[in-house]
Amino acid sequence: MPILSVRDLTLRFGGIVALDSVSFDVAVGQIVGLIGPNGAGKTTLFNCLSRLYTPDRGDILFEGRPLLALAPHRIAGLGIGRTFQNLALFPTLTVLQNVMIGVHSRTR
Repeated sequence: MPILSVRDLTLRFGGIVALDSVSFDVAVGQIVGLIGPNGAGKTTLFNCLSRLYTPDRGDILFEGRPLLALAPHRIAGLGIGRTFQNLALFPTLTVLQNVMIGVHSRTR
């Protein structure tokens, strides 16, 4: 069973189709890269995985569990998260402390 399964994911913004029937599986231990030109839907896909966006159609399963019915903070609690391109560090913290902020839900 894949750890992550995306099935027929579609998302539209008005008349613009940002994701069109995207499907893929990621196996346990597999390292996957997502590449494509600007505007191809890479960030939109990650926004759906983290539930920042809700797709119009399709399903996302993590460890066999449907994610789309979960709130974003519940998905983060499962270990699925994302970062944004506008990097903001805490200037009074060390590099290690800044990195550890990203895993706070796993270490508290």
